[in-house]
Amino acid sequence: MFPVIVHATDASVYDLEFTGSPAKKMRFKLISQDAGSKMTIRIKYPSAESRAIVKDGSIIEMNAWNETQRGYGAVMQTTCGENRYIGVTNILEFYITAGCELFIQPRDAIQTMVRMEWTMNEFFDNGGTTSFIDKVAGSLGIHASTIKVVGVYTGSVVVDYSIEPDKNLSQSASDLQAIKDKQTKAYATGNMSLGAPLLDVKVKITENKTKAPTNENGTAI
Repeated sequence: MFPVIVHATDASVYDLEFTGSPAKKMRFKLISQDAGSKMTIRIKYPSAESRAIVKDGSIIEMNAWNETQRGYGAVMQTTCGENRYIGVTNILEFYITAGCELFIQPRDAIQTMVRMEWTMNEFFDNGGTTSFIDKVAGSLGIHASTIKVVGVYTGSVVVDYSIEPDKNLSQSASDLQAIKDKQTKAYATGNMSLGAPLLDVKVKITENKTKAPTNENGTAI
């Protein structure tokens, strides 16, 4: 634990920078005599990797994707745990209030980067992320809710996305390997049709190998 003194007032935003690699698992708690203290924290990571904000043992999903802004909706400082991921710059941004305790931990996920021969306007004019997710889900026979777009950026068009276990089917991290193999085969055989010629694909699996979050007494929650 590394306590830090901050001035947490309305609309406060703090950038948290690490001299080395950020820890995979972190715990944050804002302790203040002022019950109205609140702040937004931004952590820049060296790479795009699936991470979760956990509050009271449950994952707080990111703000909804905004096609107009071409990214996740801004943190409006409404509820402790509200968060979003900013692609390209790889910044995880979340909101915390006095007395609230949050955890950051890796997600079990298939991380994929696909580059397509498209312009950004063409990508979004042809359904954007909603259409992209539907096409990936249809090709792999998985539910669209398990696919999360991490970021969309130029080069021609690059989409970073993750596939997570389907909680409704009680899938575990081990089930991801079969999905990863199916996806690799679909890309290799040309059976993954995304609407534009593919230029490059990179895939890896990330796993939450950290211990369960604990409270101040070291008890699992």
